[in-house]
Amino acid sequence: MVAFIVQGGILLIPILLLSLGAVFLIVERLLFYWQQRASDGESTDEVLKLLTHTPAQQLVHALRRGRSPQARIIAAALERGSLLADPDQRRTLDHLVLTEITALERNVPYLQNIANVSTLLGLLGTVVGMIAAFVGMRSTGSTDLTILSGGIAQALITTAAGLAVAIPSTLCHHLYVNHVQRTVARLNIAVSEVTAHFISHSDS
Repeated sequence: MVAFIVQGGILLIPILLLSLGAVFLIVERLLFYWQQRASDGESTDEVLKLLTHTPAQQLVHALRRGRSPQARIIAAALERGSLLADPDQRRTLDHLVLTEITALERNVPYLQNIANVSTLLGLLGTVVGMIAAFVGMRSTGSTDLTILSGGIAQALITTAAGLAVAIPSTLCHHLYVNHVQRTVARLNIAVSEVTAHFISHSDS
């Protein structure tokens, strides 16, 4: 392993550090999303059906035990009830939604940054390796492949290492962004449907 790093050159060190950062972020977000997954009975449709024959406060107490952002937002909406017709109450609820979105998006953009930087470092290592190979060939005046091998090895190792970091980072970034977008859509739908439910019942 040490020989591999030495052969890859100094640019391999930041790529390896980026790989450690990528692993940490991927695992951290995966565990966070797993802990925040929705349980049964936390969908908006199920809550609104239960609301027809179950007191809102009882549903709030059950939802407060949930782990998902959707459960917390629906609980906050149920607590306000008909007060959601008040713009100030709606803005407060929107602020809670933004707080949940911020928590969902935390650290996700860094994965794309790591992918971009590791790719560029790999490309830079390729260029540096090829320069070293041709400089060595020119200084010796020989076309012996053993002279070129050091620079070519450095170029290939840094390229492969950069791509090895960039590919899973980019893939996980896209997966996490899609997960966040779906969750945000569910939160907005939950707020809209609960608000519409209470406003329609208050009018009647």
